[in-house]
Amino acid sequence: MLIVTTIAKICRYFFAEGKRIKQISRALRVSRNTVRAAMRSGTAIHRFKREDPPCPKIGDCKERPDALLERR
Repeated sequence: MLIVTTIAKICRYFFAEGKRIKQISRALRVSRNTVRAAMRSGTAIHRFKREDPPCPKIGDCKERPDALLERR
């Protein structure tokens, strides 16, 4: 099973840099069939959008420090 970064590397090497399948398989140490399958799958496009950045350490208590800073 390939991870997204490996699939992205395969697609970048092939489409952007113009490397051949055999060169990619040697560089990444995967079989040629795996390289072909990764290029056909189309799952290399991985876009991630985050609405608001999370605040895991502060969490729900964010309003109190903000209120204390506004008082000063």
